[in-house]
Amino acid sequence: MGRKLILKNHRGQLLVEAVLLSLIFIGLSYTVVTQLKKIEFLQKITVQPWARLQGMIECGVWDPCGIEVKKGGLHPSTTSRVLTLDPSFEVVDGN
Repeated sequence: MGRKLILKNHRGQLLVEAVLLSLIFIGLSYTVVTQLKKIEFLQKITVQPWARLQGMIECGVWDPCGIEVKKGGLHPSTTSRVLTLDPSFEVVDGN
């Protein structure tokens, strides 16, 4: 009669699978985070749109402006844009 080898002890299988799944998850997470840092994903979704919003908040136009950007005359109360129906109207000095 042939004798079959039957393993009845499966107590460590859950632990081994948990460790392997943890290693796979940690490895994938590390890879994804390093790739996102490399392409500066977070900066692209937070800083770049903020420049346009900052322009609207500070200067009233949808262009980046403020201290970092040296553009004059973007605020609605500057002389070239005040009291006119045509926003492209430029005030020319009489000098």
